[in-house]
Amino acid sequence: MRVTPSSSPETTDLLGARDDTSTTARSSGELVLPAVSLAALLGLTVLVALGSTQGLDQHVRTLFRPDDQWGDLQIGVDPFIEVFSPVVCVGLLAVATASTAVWRRSWRPVVCVAPAVVAACLLTLALKLLVGRPDTHGVVATLGGSYPSGHVVAVLVAAGCLALLGRSTPTGLTWLLVALAGAVMSWALLVQTAHWFTDVFGGGLVALLVLSLTVHLPFNVCAPTGQRTSRRAGVRHRHELFGRAR
Repeated sequence: MRVTPSSSPETTDLLGARDDTSTTARSSGELVLPAVSLAALLGLTVLVALGSTQGLDQHVRTLFRPDDQWGDLQIGVDPFIEVFSPVVCVGLLAVATASTAVWRRSWRPVVCVAPAVVAACLLTLALKLLVGRPDTHGVVATLGGSYPSGHVVAVLVAAGCLALLGRSTPTGLTWLLVALAGAVMSWALLVQTAHWFTDVFGGGLVALLVLSLTVHLPFNVCAPTGQRTSRRAGVRHRHELFGRAR
């Protein structure tokens, strides 16, 4: 004899309540990394503006480029810094995003990438203008100071967005490669003393904030069609399943 599952309205309501609680818990957890990165960025910005990090920055500068010498290592990393400048990174990301949108016949890749790029640019420029920090040679550029590093922000945001275009939840290895790209750019800038240490660290925090928010855009807009899921749709599906079983 076949036994068919049954469910009372109370059971369905209980399942719905559990799903809502689980969804709320996940939503709260998703805000932890953006909140931590924002707090760290604000704290570092205050310290840099007050000059409290200058001793550390000077020490790191001496470690990476003793006596301010320009040698083979500085010459060797120069092409990497120039090739992956912010303008080039944004341009490459724009081409990749447009190509992906055409391939998928969807505006979702643009909706995923454009807010991240705009937010990263505006936040970086605002901090540069607000802090107005001189670079390692005492110069303040027209478009703002040395903090945070635009090169680091551009490399990390571009690499992170490319990872999100590939799949909605990149693997840990993928994120490690994104971090490695930012680390290499940071190292190159420190070798040339093009930036202070806290400049590149601040750039990393800006990128982390932007990417952690982009990952949790509503409706998984960054995901390819086959990878998009909806938590609400999953809840409705379970409710309908139990409803049919009654």
